[in-house]
Amino acid sequence: METITFDIETIPQTKLTDIQQYELDKKLERRFANSDEPTAEEYESAKSLIMGTNPYFGEIVCIGLMKTTSDGKYDTIGLVGDEKDILSRFWKIVSGFRGLFISFNGLSFDVPWIIKRSMKHDLKATNQSFLNTKKFFKYPHWDVHVIMADYDRFKGASLRLTCDHLGIPSPKEEEITAENVSVAYRDGRIQEIKEYCLRDVQATYNAYLISKNYTFIK
Repeated sequence: METITFDIETIPQTKLTDIQQYELDKKLERRFANSDEPTAEEYESAKSLIMGTNPYFGEIVCIGLMKTTSDGKYDTIGLVGDEKDILSRFWKIVSGFRGLFISFNGLSFDVPWIIKRSMKHDLKATNQSFLNTKKFFKYPHWDVHVIMADYDRFKGASLRLTCDHLGIPSPKEEEITAENVSVAYRDGRIQEIKEYCLRDVQATYNAYLISKNYTFIK
């Protein structure tokens, strides 16, 4: 079966509408409601985390993809640039694809981000299978994270821990990690972000190759 393994990198938006700012302020108020007055560093860290993990306050700066064919050949590409262009190119690549989409925590994070940010830019979703996010199914999405956790969110492991458990080289040992993508983007280190994203893609695919041998498939 053909596969497309994918991963996204996100950052906080640089400009917010009045409504976005109002909603963000409410989230931050709730975040620190039962704690002492946060330091400036704690406040900015919480703000960056909320914005960078929520498609209503963040944006996609890279999508990494690896497509494999049934005869074992593969090709990788890192989509960077303007978010609308990134998503437009993504939908062109997956148009007509009828194989398996592979991700790590994609059903909870990457897929909703791609869909909601595409809505924002009024981009047509060219692949109905990609939009099929039913839980407890292994096709059209194979989410390594939920399969390794047996669909129990309390048993989930990070990609780094999963790689360690499976004996796969971790993509998290380089200078750029998910926690500092926004800083790297601000510094113009786009190529490094792309390389990091593609390392995540490769690690996710390697984890899939192992996990599929221990998973019942109808």
